[in-house]
Amino acid sequence: LVVYFSKHYVATFPRLLDDLNAVLEFCETRPMHLEAWEREAIQNVQLPGIRQFASSPELLGYVFNQLDETEIQSADQKLLTDQEWITLAREGAASAIATEILGNDLSKYLRTFQASIGEQVAEAFVFDTHGQIIGMSRLTSDFDQSDEAQFQMIDSLNREKALITDIWYDASTRAFLSQITVPIIDPDSGQTLAALTVGLNVSAALRPES
Repeated sequence: LVVYFSKHYVATFPRLLDDLNAVLEFCETRPMHLEAWEREAIQNVQLPGIRQFASSPELLGYVFNQLDETEIQSADQKLLTDQEWITLAREGAASAIATEILGNDLSKYLRTFQASIGEQVAEAFVFDTHGQIIGMSRLTSDFDQSDEAQFQMIDSLNREKALITDIWYDASTRAFLSQITVPIIDPDSGQTLAALTVGLNVSAALRPES
């Protein structure tokens, strides 16, 4: 379904887009497949910069520090944290744990990274080897990533790989995203410390002028 509204119509009904976007989250949606040229463009243009950022000494320093400060939650604790997080996020609010994470140094650095890229990046977040979010540029829709496709990038077999998802509508960012996930590797031990996911705004990133 594609709907176009004129600027005059939107100006006449200023709440229209906000109200429409607010309910899109609850509509059944299916990912839109990336065309071959779109996937190739992401691999050639965006992915190298994301890999470089994931291996930068600055990001690694923030990840190491945050891992030292992060409590590893039990399965039951993680479920409760995730449920509260999701419920409040749907209302545009952050739980106590989400608020704490948003304020940590890793999250601040991710916001700096996002701002440096501009509108092409809608979000960036880091999760540990247990699937727990430890840093995010903005509030994510959930806390636990262990049941998400990107969690496979924690596996040591995927150290040299990247996961690029098909396009889907993200209600929290109100954008059509393709998520790019790469592992964050300890340069000394070669072990996977965490993973970085970048939500690429395909409408901006895949425009001809981009």
